[in-house]
Amino acid sequence: MFGGSADHPREQLDAWQQHTTADVTVRQFPGGHFYLREEPEPVLRALESALREVRRADLPHPSAGDGTGGGGAGWATVPA
Repeated sequence: MFGGSADHPREQLDAWQQHTTADVTVRQFPGGHFYLREEPEPVLRALESALREVRRADLPHPSAGDGTGGGGAGWATVPA
């Protein structure tokens, strides 16, 4: 969960945990409700990092695919 540090107290964002059985990770960024517009680069880096973690955890590496060299379904290359 991403949020602006001046928009909601951390406790309000942490409360989203009660609505899921999955782990909730909260990241706050400087700014208010429009923190993404105010300074998008840190948010985009954090999002990219989170997506890379999910990809590593859930999808097979392309070399471990079905023998065609294409890897598992849904594998996408994210530029570094």
